[in-house]
Amino acid sequence: MIREIEDIQRELRRVSQRPDTDEVLPILMLSDSVDKERSVEDLEGSLRSVHELRKHPIKNLSVEDLRRLIGQDVGLRWLLPVALDFLRETAPDEAVTGWYDDDLLSAVLTRKNSTTRP
Repeated sequence: MIREIEDIQRELRRVSQRPDTDEVLPILMLSDSVDKERSVEDLEGSLRSVHELRKHPIKNLSVEDLRRLIGQDVGLRWLLPVALDFLRETAPDEAVTGWYDDDLLSAVLTRKNSTTRP
């Protein structure tokens, strides 16, 4: 294991070295732009957790809220009929405009059959 780590370190040094000198360039990491001192909740801002969404009346849930809850298999017995009604009502408008927001449709269609039965 230690030998593998040393090999990786050696390769990283080789890749990051300027070809004409022995100067080693700093390696840019993908996560350098992420503020790791903050929580995901802080970084995402106003996104509400699935646990919090469960407390809201169904009539107050947005389409995005429905998608998140259904995608997590939460309250399917009650939320799937609401989502299907919404999709049925909005399908003609979406067909006319040619713009489809398929996130809710995808969440509904990807549920396992066993989750839709009481």
